[in-house]
Amino acid sequence: MMAEDREVDYGYTIKAWKHEAFIQKDNVWRVKDHMKVVFNESRHGIYFYIRTAFFLNNNINGGSARYNYSMVVDSIDVGGEEYSLDESTDDYVLVKIGDEDEYVSGDHEYNISYVLRVPDDRYDVSDYLYATVLGTDWTSSVEHFQFALTFEKPLPEYLPQTLRVFSGPYGSIGNDLHIDVKADRKNITGSTVDVPPFNGITLFSEMENGYWEDAFTVSSVWMYVFIALTAFFFVIVMLCFVRNRRRKPLMVIEYNAPDGISSAEVGVIIDDSADVSDLASLIVWFASKGYLKIREVPGKKHIFKKDEIDIELTKVKGLPKDAPKYQKKFWKVLFGDGDTVLLSELGDCHYEINEAINALKKEFTGKRALTRTSWKAVFAILAFFICGIAAINCCNCVDVIHTGIAIYAILAWGALAFCASIMRMWRSNYDMITSFWQKALEYAAYIVLGVLTTGVFALFLYNEYDMFVPVEVPAGIMAAGWVIVLFSGHAVHDTKYRLETMSLLLGFREFIEKSELPMLKSQVDENPSFFYDILPYAMVFGLTDKWAKKFSTLDIKEPDWYEGTGTLTSSMLAAHIGNAVASQIGRSIAVSSHDTTSSSSGGGGFSGGGVGGGGGGSW
Repeated sequence: MMAEDREVDYGYTIKAWKHEAFIQKDNVWRVKDHMKVVFNESRHGIYFYIRTAFFLNNNINGGSARYNYSMVVDSIDVGGEEYSLDESTDDYVLVKIGDEDEYVSGDHEYNISYVLRVPDDRYDVSDYLYATVLGTDWTSSVEHFQFALTFEKPLPEYLPQTLRVFSGPYGSIGNDLHIDVKADRKNITGSTVDVPPFNGITLFSEMENGYWEDAFTVSSVWMYVFIALTAFFFVIVMLCFVRNRRRKPLMVIEYNAPDGISSAEVGVIIDDSADVSDLASLIVWFASKGYLKIREVPGKKHIFKKDEIDIELTKVKGLPKDAPKYQKKFWKVLFGDGDTVLLSELGDCHYEINEAINALKKEFTGKRALTRTSWKAVFAILAFFICGIAAINCCNCVDVIHTGIAIYAILAWGALAFCASIMRMWRSNYDMITSFWQKALEYAAYIVLGVLTTGVFALFLYNEYDMFVPVEVPAGIMAAGWVIVLFSGHAVHDTKYRLETMSLLLGFREFIEKSELPMLKSQVDENPSFFYDILPYAMVFGLTDKWAKKFSTLDIKEPDWYEGTGTLTSSMLAAHIGNAVASQIGRSIAVSSHDTTSSSSGGGGFSGGGVGGGGGGSW
């Protein structure tokens, strides 16, 4: 619908309307309209729409292909009267005739002319005549309407038999108004009376291929420009990413964590992300340092399943004054102003937990910063959006696609690729501790996402019969964008501090995971609490059970900071400590890690279609 208001306007009536058009062989229409209007109420004048876009479904190999067309309107003349233009949309040009400071009433005549340039149909089977001589969006009735189309080039002899007339409301596929049309080799004429509001007349006929000669075509220049830009940015980005791959730290076997680095800090360094599980490891770390004691106590009882075990923490001494801010904040979460706490009674600590997480993350700024993003990421972002623009410009009817839809499509695809790239850069921090199969699964997920989004993009915006190039070209362009996504993790560079520290931590992790019994026995002989000192680090590495299993045959002295409720071996007890603490902290306060403030990181037609006017009214 062209008109903004579908209500009938009784303030004016079109008494008579003569529509004339001279159609050149290059499909340029020189239109003249003479209208006699009676204003029953004082109005400024009339307005009307000239359509600049339409579509046609053509039959291709037994299927239907939608062809879109964009027309150019120029040389508008309204007989010397005041008028204004609104060309802000891609569907039509709005012409308002009249002076906003003056009113007219009674009889008034309008003489309107304009030129409408129709593009090449891009259809190799046949040409067609598809013209709306009366638009379906006029808000008043037309008492008498006549039209006369004169053609520069003789029409086909068979046209009088193949010419179809569609009349009535928009979308009508029959001659509802019973228009009597006459046609010969040079002219098509017709007339009718008492046309109701919102009714129109459209003419359609297929003609031999080549009837229209030298009609203007949509330029493919921008397509090649953006394809070239896509190729340029793709090569530059890939060269930058491949030639400057992220450095991998050299593993140095260590039997202990680096001096001055807590288990929570290790959890951040290995994945550049602070979360609740890192803080949870601090409970065992605090205990191993002598700051608190851990005791298992009976928890909630159940009838049909095993009773729960709760964790009681008792403060032994306060943290030193120079303790990092995140430790003090987490310590306050645990004890507040008291000396004893049950983890199940911590309650809603979302805000406080997030403060501790943020403080933990801030430990790694300045000289301790872990990563930096290089300028190559900017090229990657530009490449995403240029890929989208290049893919859009491969469409032969690019001038017809609504600007808003085109921009939305480019932004939607580009934003998705951008977000995927950000996720790839963030996830790349896990490469140091992620297995080959985990990496392969992640890459496969990106590839599937790229294939699906490219397919959806192509499905809605492309028709292989209505493009400058085969559909494989824009699909390839978008595939190039997803290749950039896969490699965008290389835009993240590890700092010297992280590389040096990770060298030690990777060796430390290797020791926890693969150390042999003789080596462990010698360490326990030197330090009886060795097993428990390492336990919080095993927790953040995700190796608690493996670490405990290694000591199943060793007689480990139970720590003086832990009191259990069962008769477990020391190794089983140690595993239970780590798992129980992590599980309980998860039930009690880990919901904060999901809080949004967390710093974790065929040919046919219908009435109202085709070349011609759209509608109008008075104002």
